[in-house]
Amino acid sequence: MKQDNEHVTELLNKRPGRRGVLLAAIALLALFWDSLLPNMGHLLHLLIEVVELPLEHLLEWAFHVSPRQAQGILAWTAAAGVLYASFKLVRIVYMETVRLWNRLQVVVESLKIQYPLLFNYPATTIAVTAGLIGTLAYMMS
Repeated sequence: MKQDNEHVTELLNKRPGRRGVLLAAIALLALFWDSLLPNMGHLLHLLIEVVELPLEHLLEWAFHVSPRQAQGILAWTAAAGVLYASFKLVRIVYMETVRLWNRLQVVVESLKIQYPLLFNYPATTIAVTAGLIGTLAYMMS
């Protein structure tokens, strides 16, 4: 039983990697979208304009295309880039979710060993689950 506790402690004390930070950022965005999203949108728009204008002029100069053609080329290239980045992000989030789910299963199995009464009686499990949901709801309000 001591080995299980050490394994759980080791899992819980691991520092989050880049994916953990990415998931935390997504969680913050999901919780505070109403105040973060407009500001992020403005900053993103300015960044895109700063990058887009010189690239359009470069395309016009290098390939002798019209300004409208240069905008079309950049728009389709950007759309392909966004599609690729979205695919990679969804894949990373899925893999991190699977990893966190497996980690949670280890913790729950350890709790089953440490606190058998909690999992042997359904009424106790329901009461504890309702208490946790209530606590989370209170903390989020």
